[in-house]
Amino acid sequence: MGTNSYKLISKEDFPKDKQCYYYSILCSRDLKSIQILNDICSRLTLGNQKINFQDNEKISIASVEKKFHLILKKIDPSIYLLVYFKISNESIKEKLESIIARIKYITFGWMAPDDLGKFEKYSRDYDIIKLYTSYDPYYLLKRSKIHPEFQDRYQDRWYRPRAIEVNIKTSKIDAHDVLSALLQKKITDTIKLSFNAKFSNPGEASIVVDQDAKVIHERGELQATEKIVSDVVQKTHEKLTEYSRYSTFREYTILNDGSFDLSNYSPTQPFYYTFEFPDDINEFSVKLENLLTISKKSLQIYGTRLERKGRDFSCLTYIPVDRSELRLTFCEDDGTPQLVVDPLHTTPLGILTLTRTLSEKMTWSTRLSGFYD
Repeated sequence: MGTNSYKLISKEDFPKDKQCYYYSILCSRDLKSIQILNDICSRLTLGNQKINFQDNEKISIASVEKKFHLILKKIDPSIYLLVYFKISNESIKEKLESIIARIKYITFGWMAPDDLGKFEKYSRDYDIIKLYTSYDPYYLLKRSKIHPEFQDRYQDRWYRPRAIEVNIKTSKIDAHDVLSALLQKKITDTIKLSFNAKFSNPGEASIVVDQDAKVIHERGELQATEKIVSDVVQKTHEKLTEYSRYSTFREYTILNDGSFDLSNYSPTQPFYYTFEFPDDINEFSVKLENLLTISKKSLQIYGTRLERKGRDFSCLTYIPVDRSELRLTFCEDDGTPQLVVDPLHTTPLGILTLTRTLSEKMTWSTRLSGFYD
């Protein structure tokens, strides 16, 4: 995966005073880039504006009356790189991101805080790196079913859906001291970095990288930004490769009547997540069950409870993006909270989605710890 793979825009075509957005799109279907680009563009509300398509092997381009361009390139069977840049003052970025979030078989990539932190090495001016963080806790909903044993532990305030978001922009060198003093433990972690990347060749660019694996070229040399894009896509590829060993495999045969017959199925053994011991294990258990079983539009996950005994529970959880079906069991082993995953069906994309959901909504101490003996 060399840098040249991401050189989709020439210097001559790109307006120097405009921003350029690079999205890592993950797809659960093996589709041609033109198929996904057509689906995205068909959902854009553009009035009478005409979209011109060009398709060249793995690269597809959509141009709208010289106002903006969308370029989509297939990197491997699961990863696509979507590039958007505008020529006029008209912006469709918000529409575009909303559409991507609503298409069931695709999702954004994911950069964990540790991944984002590694981009600091590209900036020689360490003291001007800007770090963004937020506090967006997962609260119980009113329709949640809480085990009677824990009913009296939760006051009415727990049943009101709430979210608190705090965005702080400060120099990286002071960030950890400032944030810990203001918010103590009530921060997630880095969700976005803004920095100047400096290379001997091709030069310098001002860049933003966020938790959705989105890279924004703000100004400077586009080729410098493409080096960062290459790194982001490579990290995504490494995650999917790692998760592939936990995936199941299904193969279907199409019958004469049009129905499908499962002709080959390869299961995988259960694997598990561990968490640092929470301050209140009972509260953690109830919130985790709620996260894994309650359906919300803002979550890529839903399920049903199977059983609860004390603070241990089991549930069936589904991930729509790749149609994952998972039997999950929460328990303690020698004082360590564990979530055991018995995958009935899953793919690397489903495991990435589950890992991201647990990390962002429960605790950043979430660790996929290997196969469960």
